[in-house]
Amino acid sequence: MEKAKYYLSESEEFASYSDNDLITAYHNLSRGAYYSVVGTLDSASMLLESAKSLVGERDNLLLLRIENSLGKVYISQGKPKRGLESLFQALKLLETFPDRETEIKVRINIMWATLSSNSIKIASGLGDNPSGTLPQSLNGFFLMYIIIWQ
Repeated sequence: MEKAKYYLSESEEFASYSDNDLITAYHNLSRGAYYSVVGTLDSASMLLESAKSLVGERDNLLLLRIENSLGKVYISQGKPKRGLESLFQALKLLETFPDRETEIKVRINIMWATLSSNSIKIASGLGDNPSGTLPQSLNGFFLMYIIIWQ
């Protein structure tokens, strides 16, 4: 974690000397990624959204990284639908910049968002179940979970 903090301070110093929006966007991406790892998700999403608005459509590779990071942060915040929006944007950008490793990461995050969304739907339906048994949809959910994590 010390190396990450050092990198962030160097990045911040470099960004402070520049008036280039792309450098600021890279710095915000770095800070957003750091904050997402340490669990400050609101700050992470704010920084990543700021980076996204600074980039616009000028650097699609940077935008791809930002969208993927935003997707992960939104999923962690319990907002899987919003996370999926960002991840599908990243998937579109991969058509322009094909990278197998990044594509695998994005697709795994899409599965994670889908599972998160389904678990929220299932959990909200459990309270309405008078018999006290688990709904049938849970069987498919658990089967998918077991297959993915084996």
